[in-house]
Amino acid sequence: LRNNGYLLRASELLRSKMDHSQIFGIKDPRLSKLAPFWKEVFVHNNLDVSYVLSIRNPLSVSESLSKRHNFDFERSYLLWLDHVTAGFINTVSEKCVVVDYDLMMHSPETELVRIADKLELQIDPVELEIFKNEFLDNELQHTVYQLKDLKLDDVTPPLVQDVYLKALDVATDRLKIEDVKFKNSIKKWSRELSQLKTALVFADKLETRLITTNHALAERDAQLAERDAQLAERENQIHAIYISRTWRVGAFLRRILLKIAPEGSRRKRIVLRVYRYFQSLVN
Repeated sequence: LRNNGYLLRASELLRSKMDHSQIFGIKDPRLSKLAPFWKEVFVHNNLDVSYVLSIRNPLSVSESLSKRHNFDFERSYLLWLDHVTAGFINTVSEKCVVVDYDLMMHSPETELVRIADKLELQIDPVELEIFKNEFLDNELQHTVYQLKDLKLDDVTPPLVQDVYLKALDVATDRLKIEDVKFKNSIKKWSRELSQLKTALVFADKLETRLITTNHALAERDAQLAERDAQLAERENQIHAIYISRTWRVGAFLRRILLKIAPEGSRRKRIVLRVYRYFQSLVN
């Protein structure tokens, strides 16, 4: 990223955002994975940086990803583990506060005061009320699971349970993020996650192949549907031509009948038989 000019572009972006404010925040779930790059950007611009790590019950995340993207729970758990662990690894020595999503939705004022206190920020009472009453949308919180619910799910990896349990302890101030015990846990998670990397890469490759195959099948189905539509259109045209020809032949024979065979004559009966014979041929 640095060699492709992104460091300069990111620096210019941050400076433009901070032209009218001394405090600026970035919210993006990919930051936990891209933290090494952004930390270089922050150092380059001499910025005083604090981190807010948001966690959510892995079961809720998996439920959401299942509904939105049809992800298997096993895959969602690994994605959650990869992002959350990366977030802790990349901020272990930084000024940081951990916030639980469900607690924020349930008690926004308490959590915002807690964040402001840990990051030495001031809260604007007016903006706080706007945030609570207009910004937060409780309808987005489709599921609320407890820690005990997570333990009941048989496909939950033990490492996921361990990470969430300790992260929740930090988010509720039962454990301090700078505690040596917690930092040792982060090192342990990092080692265990590194052992899963090969499996994760393989799973990603399989997912990529599956997506490619599904796209190819969808494209083939679209081509078949287009061909079927073209065939149906041709059949309709042929049928229309056939009907038109039948009508013209019938009209021609009716005109002949009227001219050469008056009503009630023996000739009409003979001609009528001929007419019916030709009609059977065109039908």
